Amino acid sequence: MMVAVDQFTDMGTAQLLRSKELIRLITGDNEKASPEILGIFNYNFDFTHKITVVTTSGKCKMHNKFMSIDGLSLMTGSPNLTWSAYNNNIECSIIFQNNSELTNLYSTYFDYIIKDPKDNGEIIKQLRLFHERQGKELNICLAPIVNVKEFIKENIEGAREILINMFLISRANSPSTDIIAGLEKAAKNGASIKIRVDAQQYHDPQNGSFMRPALHFLKKNKNIKIYKVGMKNGGLFHDKLLLIIKNNGDKIVILGSAGFTKSVQNNLNYENMIAIKNNDTIFEYYKRHFDGIQKNGMIKSVKLLS
Repeated sequence: MMVAVDQFTDMGTAQLLRSKELIRLITGDNEKASPEILGIFNYNFDFTHKITVVTTSGKCKMHNKFMSIDGLSLMTGSPNLTWSAYNNNIECSIIFQNNSELTNLYSTYFDYIIKDPKDNGEIIKQLRLFHERQGKELNICLAPIVNVKEFIKENIEGAREILINMFLISRANSPSTDIIAGLEKAAKNGASIKIRVDAQQYHDPQNGSFMRPALHFLKKNKNIKIYKVGMKNGGLFHDKLLLIIKNNGDKIVILGSAGFTKSVQNNLNYENMIAIKNNDTIFEYYKRHFDGIQKNGMIKSVKLLS
């Protein structure tokens, strides 16, 4: 089993993983994730498995959230391995079963993260081969090998409807070419866009200072509606989800670890996103998730940004 996760603080998950024969674990380097800090959270056991803490400099981080099981199944999405993610947050994830080519791709990416990031030849080769074989159904973004900003912009090109649940949104260093600019362009071309963000982050003195300019720029377009989602019990609206319907009728679901933050758009983080194409069952499943937000018992309020 391979696990890459930004934050790992849940005791039950740790005990479950400890019972497995072989675990390879990567966590982020913040105080809520570093394996050296696990003792603070009463992880009173020794990890006998390979643990690598990915240290990143300054404004970038190991922000992935994925798990590979027995080389056959892959789970990825927005949740960390935390009590809040399981109980208080709005999150979304997906499990792919019996797709060894996909799990092998993520295994190579895992090794890429813990080894020399400059040695990217093998992961680039596997990405190319994967997309040659499965690219009609799945499109994989493994940052920084693939830039999340360009991945999102490519997928929203030619859209007539875009639905977004996104924890954080901000501008990139080059605003004229960032995701926000791509969304504004899509709206100018007639796309109907609905965006939901975490209300607490919007009003936060630090994160809000990045979010508010981006969102107020977007809301100037009449085709873009933005909503702030308030959570109960200290939860987070932590989704990273896009639902896209193209002018040609194609339907795309995008989910994974990446928000629309500056560090993501500047291609500094380790992140993963998956685009699932023209699978009506999967699209409708996540459309129900999107539509059901206002009726979710964990939601305190959903307010239109005025």
